[in-house]
This record gives sequence, structure tokens and C-alpha cells, in this order.
Amino acid sequence: MTVKNGKNGKYYDYDGFVEKFKPKKTTDDCYTPPEVYDVVLYILVLSKLCMSRGIGV
Repeated sequence: MTVKNGKNGKYYDYDGFVEKFKPKKTTDDCYTPPEVYDVVLYILVLSKLCMSRGIGV
């Protein structure tokens, strides 16, 4: 249990103190599956290939 003093925000236990230094996850870390990144990369590579051959995407 984390006990925090409301006046100055000091933590009175070790776990609460250590918790504030842990990196927080962003929504990209939590919700974007690797397959989405693979599709985006595929589209970028495909569009670059098409542009180099003069084909509109």
C-alpha cells in the first residue's frame, strides 16, 4: 500500500517511492500489435516501389 502525504507529496513506503521511477507505457506500447507495424511498412515499401516505376498508388 502506498501512503502519500497530501501536503508535499512524499512517499512513506519504499514501494511507492520506487513506483514513481518506473517507465510508464504509452498507448502505442499497450495497444498497437506488431502486425499493424508490418502492414504500414509493407505499404510504405510498396508505394516507394510503385513511385520508382512511375505507377500511381
